[in-house]
This record gives sequence, C-alpha cells and structure tokens, in this order.
Amino acid sequence: MVMGLIQPTAGRILINGHPLTAPLAHKNSHSRGMVFQSSALFDFLSVYENIAFGLRRKRTLTEDEIRERQGRELAHVGLGDDPSLPDKMPAELSGGMKKRVAIARTLAMDPEIILYDEPTTGLDPIMAGLINELILLVQQQLNVTSLLVTHDLSTALR
Repeated sequence: MVMGLIQPTAGRILINGHPLTAPLAHKNSHSRGMVFQSSALFDFLSVYENIAFGLRRKRTLTEDEIRERQGRELAHVGLGDDPSLPDKMPAELSGGMKKRVAIARTLAMDPEIILYDEPTTGLDPIMAGLINELILLVQQQLNVTSLLVTHDLSTALR
C-alpha cells in the first residue's frame, strides 16, 4: 500500500500530509524506493549498470551525471573504495555487498521514503548488524524515512 501498488480497503495512508491515492501514487512514485529481501539486482548487469538502470529511465541525466551519482551512492553505503566494483557482476559479490549495492541503487533515485523488505535476511549476524547501522546512517545523514518489514527482533528494535 505504501508503494501505491494497491489501495487500502479501509482507512487511508498519508504521505507528507497527502492521501495516497492511485494518481498521487503514480505521480510521486519516484519519492519512494524499495530494497528487496534478495536485493533484486539484475544478474546480467554490472554494479554500475544496476545503479544506472533507474536513472536512465528518468532520461534527464547525462552519462557523466549517472556515473557521478553511482560513485556517490556507493560511497554512502561504504563501497566507494574499490575502483573495480562498478564493473563487477552480482555473482561476484557477497550477500552484504549485494545488499549495499541494492541500497545504493535505491538512494540514487533520491527517494524520500525507503521501504526495506527483510533487510537482514540471509546475512550473518555481523553483516546484519552492519546493514542495520547503514539503514540508520542513511536515515540520519540523508534525511530519508525508513520503513522496515522484518521478523528480526533486533532489527525492529533499532
């Protein structure tokens, strides 16, 4: 419902004081981002191409602007130190790196709200803690609202 895919059967959802209705949901869908449980990276696209995918659909940015933005977002998620990373394929990444790239791809679209679907599922406890910290950091530093769907109590309590 928050993503605007289905309408509530009762009550209403407000985003920035405006009711979430079908036209509003479509018109402002760019203001919401989604990080999927399995990261949902395109396995046939490099890290750079995964991040650039949504930006190219906007058709308002040059390739140089897209490259700058993907570099900025990889740095935001702690992956800016490896110059070869943008050319890597998802199969070459660890689970935690895939999750970070998925977050970077979402951040590249400048959302106001990010919905995280089970953000720590499948990660070891140390990486799960780092992803939880990253979500809080993104929320605080970039002033992005985070909405998490999780069964992990330690994630929910943060």
